[in-house]
Amino acid sequence: DSSFCANSACHGQNWPTLSLDESFAHPVSLEGKHDEITCDSCHDGSVEVVRECAGCHVRPLDHLDGACETCHTPAGWLEPIVSGLPVGDSVPHGIDLNEDCMACHDPWGQNWPAPTDHASYTSAQCSVCHQPATALAMAWDASLTGHILEGKHLQASCVECHENGVFQGTPQECASCHLDDDEHAGQLGQACAECHNPAGWALANVDHALTAFPLQGQHQSVPCADCHLNNAYKGTPQDCWSCHETDDTHSGQMGQNCAECHTFRGWQGATFDHALTQYPLRGEHKQAACEQCHPGSQYAGTPQTCYSCHQVDDKHNGQFGQACAQCHTPRGWQGATFDHNTTAYLLTGRHTQVACVQCHPGNQYGGTPQDCYACHQANDKHSGQFGQACAQCHTPNGWQGASFDHNSTPWPLTGRHGQVACVQCHPSSQYSGTPQNCVACHQANDVHNGQFGPNCAQCHSTDGWQGASVDHNLTAFPLTGAHAGVGCASCHGSGIFQGTPTDCASCHGEPGYHAGILGSDCASCHDTGGWLPARYNRSHSFNMNHEDADGSCRTCHPSTLASYSCDACHDGPPDDD
Repeated sequence: DSSFCANSACHGQNWPTLSLDESFAHPVSLEGKHDEITCDSCHDGSVEVVRECAGCHVRPLDHLDGACETCHTPAGWLEPIVSGLPVGDSVPHGIDLNEDCMACHDPWGQNWPAPTDHASYTSAQCSVCHQPATALAMAWDASLTGHILEGKHLQASCVECHENGVFQGTPQECASCHLDDDEHAGQLGQACAECHNPAGWALANVDHALTAFPLQGQHQSVPCADCHLNNAYKGTPQDCWSCHETDDTHSGQMGQNCAECHTFRGWQGATFDHALTQYPLRGEHKQAACEQCHPGSQYAGTPQTCYSCHQVDDKHNGQFGQACAQCHTPRGWQGATFDHNTTAYLLTGRHTQVACVQCHPGNQYGGTPQDCYACHQANDKHSGQFGQACAQCHTPNGWQGASFDHNSTPWPLTGRHGQVACVQCHPSSQYSGTPQNCVACHQANDVHNGQFGPNCAQCHSTDGWQGASVDHNLTAFPLTGAHAGVGCASCHGSGIFQGTPTDCASCHGEPGYHAGILGSDCASCHDTGGWLPARYNRSHSFNMNHEDADGSCRTCHPSTLASYSCDACHDGPPDDD
């Protein structure tokens, strides 16, 4: 407060008049206008105060940024700017003249910075911002703007970039001013600064490493025109062949990818990696000279088969075909391994122990037979009765332990036949021509004495003689009705089957009631279902339904068919038919 200030080391009894001790160093220069104000103007009752100008002085509207002391002094806002200051050091406009700010700026802050309409200013006022000798050459420090002026840009007049006195919004990219100067016709884009600098067009420096095709090796010393004919840059091919087709001493046989063997250092010193081709070099192939496989420097169409190069080395005379790699390797002809299992005849069992010459005499391999009999005919103890397919019973493990599947023959063994020794049907090891009918072996066992013929299987099975079943329906006399329940002996007494009569009268005698009138054809009235009811199907001299007799013979023939009388039923002569 004021009482504190009056009794302090700064002020005397004449407060608020400043009465500082000469030895006191005030933090703010008390000169010019500062010497005319009271302490309260800055301190407002407080010892602490902001030392910057902006603490007390409000910056006018649209005023340039920066410290006030850059342009102003304590002498007053509108006092002349101190002359002799270096451009770009203290004064933001780089002005080296003692000019009144009012020449360009409205003291009330309405036109900070200067308006774009220069027509309202006189030529005398231009010197505030421009050098008098060259009125259009800017004298301010352009580094304070968004576009630093360097090189030839310093020699350009303002109107070259600021047409019609328009400054605000002036584009800063190169192409906006230099599009007409582009000798590349837009092929390199609009970023001129990637190659050129403000020092001039002729001092262009192209960093090819920033492109899709960095220059390496001898490419670095090639003139631009060699690859960019007629200054054409866009679409320049990047493959080797496009530029070096005429340098290809291989006549295109190696394709167009030169970089597979050559480098940017030059054509000499090329390295070819055969492993990257369809035919990698292995073993002794690595030691072969290129011309052995590529005579006359012929590379395209070089055959990759062994036989194409090694036909003269084939000691097998082509019997093994042309696939040498089946047995040999690129390490050499010796040490060959032959896998017989890759052929059409696999070696198994004892065949794996047989010397090659046993099957291939005289080193004859082509056309070697693959059937057993071709080699083992002399070992056939069956004298050819089983044919030549030894593998039906034997295996490559040896002759012993043979297994014969009789079910694979036309006579499968079932039932008790499966227990019979081979010699019972094949005496003296006779197999070929063995009969297949039952009676050939079982004639002595036929208790029917041949009455049923030689086909035992009609009634018997291979399970045994017992349990035979006869299907009488397969005979000339099918069993129906009451016949089906009759025992065999009733019709076939004493085991006699052959010649058994099939007429009814042979088994069934005529009853006395018939009196021999109807004969021996029982089936004309009866069937196998039973004797009754019988049906008379013959002609009759009298109405069989007389007096509702209903076809019953006994109505008129009570004792036998031979006797009948009307008096038995009627007392007088009949009165109807």
